[in-house]
Amino acid sequence: MLLAPRLYLLFHLLYQCQYAIQNRALLCSNSRTHFHFPMTIQFHFITGHVIGIDVSCSQLQGTIHSNSSLFSLQHLQRLNLSYNDFSGSKLSPKFGWFVNMTHLNLTTCNFTGEVPYEISYLSKLVSLDLSRNGNMKLEDSSLQRLIRNQTKLSELFFTQVDMSLVSPNSFMNLSSSLTSLCLYDCQLKGRFPYNIFHLPNLHFLDLRYNHNLTGSIPKYNWSSPLKVLGFSETGFPIDLPNLIRQQSLASTTIQEDDLKLQVYWKVVLLGYACGLLFGLGMGYFVFTIGKPKWLMKMVE
Repeated sequence: MLLAPRLYLLFHLLYQCQYAIQNRALLCSNSRTHFHFPMTIQFHFITGHVIGIDVSCSQLQGTIHSNSSLFSLQHLQRLNLSYNDFSGSKLSPKFGWFVNMTHLNLTTCNFTGEVPYEISYLSKLVSLDLSRNGNMKLEDSSLQRLIRNQTKLSELFFTQVDMSLVSPNSFMNLSSSLTSLCLYDCQLKGRFPYNIFHLPNLHFLDLRYNHNLTGSIPKYNWSSPLKVLGFSETGFPIDLPNLIRQQSLASTTIQEDDLKLQVYWKVVLLGYACGLLFGLGMGYFVFTIGKPKWLMKMVE
């Protein structure tokens, strides 16, 4: 009995994919693992093209060269290589060849060197995560190109990417679709652009541990739906009374580290003066016993 065409196509593609992985052709050379690791591969239902790969936390080790067969999968839309060890690999310019890419997650992969400007070619990006790659560096010109070419970008995570040569003004033209921006410990310096706080969809902003970064938080006409704001260990002034006055910040979590007292505390602003007192109490409550689910739901 003949298989239905769609099932035949699916089995045929799965066989081809398995063959490629078993021959170490899909990802990296010198890999210590072949097909015996958790992975998800997504195919286009009609064309059969590989459009999604998720091999996060798969203990892959080796080097991703520019001639890797990975870069022949030109129809990829989602790629997650996070939490693998590609030590010695530079971020290949060919990552910018995936013209249909919407989600790229390369966090904690031990990539080194500069982020290639070709990344800016990914004009359909919705989410980009380059966090915690040790010696990865982003130049100002590459960031400007990346931001200029994005109209759909929603999530941008650059935790511990070296941005010491990046001007904070490069963030002025971020897409209005942005919901999350993480610049934790990026060695940024200078004045952070004021207009970021007026992005209409921004929910999460983390600027912590950029010791030479300064700026100010709007005192009036706060229009952002911001829910989480981290600015400890920066040059930002801490003006809690002003934050309390911002009605739109009534459900915002302010993250502030006081390293001198060796205390980590959170203030949950749930209203005005009485909300501050309750928030401080909740901060101590969260610190001592953890985050209760009912509280997390309340501030969402």
